[in-house]
Amino acid sequence: MRLITVAIHTCERAVELKSLLESEGIPVVLQNVNLEQPVVSSGMRVRIPEEDLPLALRIIENTEIFRSRDIDKQQTYHSFLVPVDFTDHSLKATCVAFRLAQRHKGEIVLLHSYIDPYLGSNMQLTDALTFDISAEAEARRQIEQSAHTQMSHFCARIRELIKSGTVPPVKFTSTVTEGVAEDAIDEYAKVNPPYMIIMGTRGTERKNAEMIGSVTAEVIEKCRVTLLSIPETFNIDKEYLPRNVMFLTNLDQGDILALDTMSRIFPHVDAKVILTQVEGKKRTFERQPAGDIDRLERYCTKNYPRLSFAHRNVPVDRELSGLKKLMADENIDLIVIPYRRKRTLLGRMLNPGLAQRLVMSAGLPMLTIRV
Repeated sequence: MRLITVAIHTCERAVELKSLLESEGIPVVLQNVNLEQPVVSSGMRVRIPEEDLPLALRIIENTEIFRSRDIDKQQTYHSFLVPVDFTDHSLKATCVAFRLAQRHKGEIVLLHSYIDPYLGSNMQLTDALTFDISAEAEARRQIEQSAHTQMSHFCARIRELIKSGTVPPVKFTSTVTEGVAEDAIDEYAKVNPPYMIIMGTRGTERKNAEMIGSVTAEVIEKCRVTLLSIPETFNIDKEYLPRNVMFLTNLDQGDILALDTMSRIFPHVDAKVILTQVEGKKRTFERQPAGDIDRLERYCTKNYPRLSFAHRNVPVDRELSGLKKLMADENIDLIVIPYRRKRTLLGRMLNPGLAQRLVMSAGLPMLTIRV
């Protein structure tokens, strides 16, 4: 086995680097630089097997990633919040988040919430009260410990992907909290406003079995933060640069704000944007002022030269058949929705909005922008 010197440090720094590399599975040998007078230390050589050099360099260049700890209380505004449940679809969303964060020179925050099944349970005032309380406390401790252990394993999985070059090296932190997922995400976003939220969604057949909708749909309603949802069934390429975008327009000032946000999230994308008007019971094409869509298209063409624009009028029914046909015909790979209203839980149950219905059934990445 041929050893090569990967770095020369003081004794203390060399020992730290040795510990870091060995924790990632790379054997390390320390050697005094001054071989003639070893007692007079002028530095330590950090030597590793030659075949481990590429992996060691990735680790050394991104030391802060491989030494990441639980999240601090305060995060910078340019953080990307990624709720995870340790499944494959949340891993896919995490990979997309790392690629976007690298382009924006941001950081990743991994968030997981767990539910305490004993919270709110009825307490029986019996002679066994002390025993029951201690048993519940132990069960709660185990649930919390399990959540932290799963997060540690998930972070280790991410570091392996960074070492292999599958995802770019981006600094990330993690936090585990108790509570219902959508409420935990909303509370965290209020205290530490992220640049955007990126989260995975489950398959259509599983979401359709739910009465209210997915966690993603609830977060769209609750949070006033830009959200990118990634379906587990959608094939994401390595870079994820959308080429064909369906932009749902209401022909008002909010569209301009949403277009500007979209262009900042994907600043180097040459994409075709379909400005899509939808017609429903409360909105018909005949009621809209003539020429508004043409003026919006001219504005977009002038101010976003990297993008090409076209517009379509699509009637919307309960099954969204018109929108789904447009998605297929134009090979859409991103849906953008300027989102305004916040509705009650009962309203969302009885009459799901367009954003909720799309996230439940479209099977495409969807960027929801609060305006």
